[in-house]
Amino acid sequence: MITVSVTKSPFKTIIGHVESPSERRELFATIRTTMERCLKDSARNKGGKSFWRDVANSVTGESDTDSAIIGATHPAAAIRQFGGTISAPGQGPGATGAKHLAIPVHPAAKGKSPREINGLFCAVRKRDGAMFLFRKLNDDIELFYVLKKSVEHPADPWLPSENKRTEELRVATYAWLDSRRRS
Repeated sequence: MITVSVTKSPFKTIIGHVESPSERRELFATIRTTMERCLKDSARNKGGKSFWRDVANSVTGESDTDSAIIGATHPAAAIRQFGGTISAPGQGPGATGAKHLAIPVHPAAKGKSPREINGLFCAVRKRDGAMFLFRKLNDDIELFYVLKKSVEHPADPWLPSENKRTEELRVATYAWLDSRRRS
């Protein structure tokens, strides 16, 4: 799980004035809710793909009298944020135990497992051992997938910037303080 932690330190002055444990719990619950919304909005703003909706839906948090911790439980949230190596066999809820990653290169292969496409056959290039999945369509042979043991995924940051998070927290904290003054 990728997490964004909110503790006493950045808001020590404000939080120091909140003595009641119930009010501190309420303040950190407000901070948690604000950061959950901020992270969900940031993921959804990546746009276009159900992947980012799933990341947004995986954002969750918890809070108590001293902290709020917000995170995304989607298995690919961290690799998207920081980049890194994805290797076969995969692990996690969608893993099939395959020995290779199937990288779709044909439009008909996008979003599908090779197991969902009939008539694929494997070819291995002799000089470097590269593996490919093809399908014969009429008199044509079309490339559907490139098979790899691992791939480097570039970082595609989706978490809001530190400045954006700080501003969201500042607004939420002062709104909470204002609501206390009025009550």
